Amino acid sequence: MSLFAILAALLCLALLIFWHELGHFLAARACGVFVERFSVGFGKSILRWRDKRGTEFCLAILPFGGYVRMYGEDSPSDTDTAISANVKGFNQAHLWQRLAIVLAGPAANILLTWLVLSLLSLQGTTQLRPFVDQPTPATPALKANLKRGDLVVSVDNKSIATWKELELALVSRIGESGTILLNFTRDGVLLHKQLKIENWLSDTHQPHPSAALGLMPWQPQGPPLLAQVLEDSAASAAGLLPGDLVVSIDNKPIANQSALIDIVRSSPGRLLRIDVERTGKLHRLELIPASRPSAHNPDKAHGFIGVGFAPLPWPGDKLLRQEPGILSAFYTGATNSLAIIKLIGISIAKLVTGEIAFSNLSGPVGIVKFAGDSAESGLFSLLAFIAYMSMSLGLLNLLPLPILDGGQALLLIGEGVAGRPLAEIWRTMLMRISMVMLLLLMFVATFNDLIRLW
Repeated sequence: MSLFAILAALLCLALLIFWHELGHFLAARACGVFVERFSVGFGKSILRWRDKRGTEFCLAILPFGGYVRMYGEDSPSDTDTAISANVKGFNQAHLWQRLAIVLAGPAANILLTWLVLSLLSLQGTTQLRPFVDQPTPATPALKANLKRGDLVVSVDNKSIATWKELELALVSRIGESGTILLNFTRDGVLLHKQLKIENWLSDTHQPHPSAALGLMPWQPQGPPLLAQVLEDSAASAAGLLPGDLVVSIDNKPIANQSALIDIVRSSPGRLLRIDVERTGKLHRLELIPASRPSAHNPDKAHGFIGVGFAPLPWPGDKLLRQEPGILSAFYTGATNSLAIIKLIGISIAKLVTGEIAFSNLSGPVGIVKFAGDSAESGLFSLLAFIAYMSMSLGLLNLLPLPILDGGQALLLIGEGVAGRPLAEIWRTMLMRISMVMLLLLMFVATFNDLIRLW
C-alpha cells in the first residue's frame, strides 16, 4: 500500500469520527448543554484551541476515535474553564434532550451516508445488467445448467435490475443452508433453478457470493490479444509481449479471452506451452502460472500469469444507464442507505447466532487497507467507501453496550420507565463489562487483520 493510500485512509477515518462527534456536539449546543471539549483522536494533542463559549477543540495524534466531553456528564468537572453558575450540564438536561444528544452521533453518520450516496446517484451511473457469463466449472450454477447470456430477473422472488442488486440479494443468504431460487430468462423464456447451499460462506473472509455460486457477469468476447504484460510476472519471464495474439495452449486452439483465462486459472504450477502470433510469425513459449488464492474460495488456488487485454465495447442492452434528477437522486440515496442498513443488520445478527464466523471481522488494519485501496481506485470509490463506513460506524454505536451510544440510550430509556437513573455502582459495572467486550471484539478483529497480512 502506498503512502498516499495510507494518508487517505487516515484522513477518511478522521473525517468519519469528526462527523460523528459533530452530531453529539451540535445536539448538545442545541439543547443548551455546555461542551467542555471536542476531541478528534486519542493521545497527545497536536492542535488545540478554544472558542468564545469556552469549548476546547483538540486534534490528537491517534485518529482512531474521538469524544465530546460535556459539563456534568459523569461528575462535576475539574476543568480550568471559567463556568458561570447558570451553565447547563448534561445531567441537568431533560431526559429527551439527553437521549437526543446521545443518538445524534449515529444519526449524523446515517445522514452522511444518505448525502454521499445521493451525490453519487446524482452524477449518474452505468451498471451491468445481471446477464451471466459461462458458469465456472464445478459450481452450483454449472450444475443447474445456467448458460452464458441468461438474464437473472429475481433472487428468492425479489426482483433485480443490476448485477449489484444480484450481489446484495445473495449477500443476505451468507451463512445459511437450503436453496437459493433464481428466476432467469433465456431466449425470452422464463426459467427457474434452485441452487443448494450449506452453511454458505460462513467462514470465508471477504466472500464473493456470485462467484462462489459460479455466476460471473457477462463479458464481451474478443480475440486473446495481449495489451499488457506485468513486470516480474510469469508471462514476462516467459517472453510474452503486448501485441502478442495467443493462438493455442498445449496445442488446443484458443478462440477468445475467456478460453485463455479458463485454462490459466485451472493450471496453477503446471507447465503450459503457448503458441503466439507476433508480427506475422508463430512463436512457442513455455510458462508456469503462479498460484494465487481464489477470490471466492481462499482454500483453493488458481493460476495467474500477469497479462491484460484491451477493453472491448459493450452492447447497449447489457448495460443500464441511470441519470436521476435531484429528487430521484435523494430517493435513490435513501433506498441504497436502507439496503446497507439491512445488510449490516443481517450480518450482525448472523455473527451473534454463529451463522457467520468471527474470522470475517476486520479491525483498524483492515479498514485502513480497504480505505487505501478505495482511494487508489478513484474519488467515486473512495466516496462509496466513506458512505459504507459511516453507516457501519453509526450502526455499531447503536449496539446495546453501555460504553456505546446505543447502550447509553437504553439506560436513559430505562431511567424514563423506572423514574430514576440506574444506581452508580451498577452503571460502573456495566460500563466495565461492555469495555471488556468491546476490547475483546477489537482484539479478534485486529488479530484477523494480522493473520490475513501474513
